[in-house]
Amino acid sequence: INPVSLQLAGCQLTLGDLSADYDKLNLNLMEYGAEKTGSVELLTDLGILPPKQNMLDVRVSQSNLILDQNLVIDRSYLGDDLINRPPKFILMNPPFTPWRDVGIKFNEEIHKKLRKRLSVIWDGIAENEPYLQSKKSTIGLLFELLGLKLAEKSKGVFGMVMPSTIITAENNRASRMLLANQLHLDTIITCHHPNSFNMSWNTNINECLLIFSAFSEQNQNSPTRFINLYRFPSNLEEATGAIAKAFKGEQINGSVELWDYQLVRKGDWTPAVFPEIKMVQKFHEAINNNKHLRTDLFNISGGGGEWLVGRFDT
Repeated sequence: INPVSLQLAGCQLTLGDLSADYDKLNLNLMEYGAEKTGSVELLTDLGILPPKQNMLDVRVSQSNLILDQNLVIDRSYLGDDLINRPPKFILMNPPFTPWRDVGIKFNEEIHKKLRKRLSVIWDGIAENEPYLQSKKSTIGLLFELLGLKLAEKSKGVFGMVMPSTIITAENNRASRMLLANQLHLDTIITCHHPNSFNMSWNTNINECLLIFSAFSEQNQNSPTRFINLYRFPSNLEEATGAIAKAFKGEQINGSVELWDYQLVRKGDWTPAVFPEIKMVQKFHEAINNNKHLRTDLFNISGGGGEWLVGRFDT
């Protein structure tokens, strides 16, 4: 039996039932639910983050925040398994729960303590991790960092389903640059079919799939593949067929474009914004040839700088 799969399956089956008696489920008691913050506590393990991180203070602070002082937790089983045999492939849909809503389904005391525990983890790591040197707006960054670190450790593949604003919004440029410099951004998959552009259930937001691989001599300077689908495949066979064709350079119901790694690492992911590369080229031409824009200060292909927009541009 694969202990990690058993653990995840058991937890998934009981997530919606606060009255579940975990002691009778033959599961490893980890920091889940109301008692602890969850898997992001693995970030405090020196086996995942580099040894330069001093996690002693974080661990001490966490022990002082245990909600049930009588609960003895041995988390080494699953944690050691992840650290000693990190997965070669990681896929996640990070939770974008606003910071203020962490643990909101519990009473006010637990609600506050869960947020405080997450703050302890975040602050203990942020000093040496640029990925967390931003405002605590969502807990998603902690999960993303865990995935990035595990993929880096195993020299594996890391996939994330993300809101497409990560691609389109100018205020997310810093996030794009951070992601593209942590691991090699191998592929981005988007869909441009109206009213059918999300990969998660029970949501109407536009979503994309980002696929990373650990840096190597082979991919260090490789371009990123942008796959823009005109409509989503309706079954597994269609999906595998479309992706196989895209990787072979064959015709698909959509477009495929390779984009220079230097542009990707500077936050320019515009091939995922438009379904056709001609539109991407027109976009760049419009930016670079607009007399109201100071292209000496800002060039979207070069990254950085600022736009000075004329009063009639709107």
